[in-house]
Amino acid sequence: MKQIKSIDRITDSQLAVRQYQIFMQELDVLRQFIYTFRKRLEDLYFVKTNIHLLSLPTTLYKRHLVLNLFPDA
Repeated sequence: MKQIKSIDRITDSQLAVRQYQIFMQELDVLRQFIYTFRKRLEDLYFVKTNIHLLSLPTTLYKRHLVLNLFPDA
């Protein structure tokens, strides 16, 4: 990001294109980080809240166990 110049320092179209390419590379890194972070949070939530038990064959048809997962419902 330090390589990216402020808009008032861009003097021609070639420099603007190079700055755009640098910016897009950095933006892709940020997008990948956010995706990975979000996916990890989803995985943690999935396991820590016992929601994953709903997908297990031994639990899927046991209504009382499913209801115990959501006591406020």
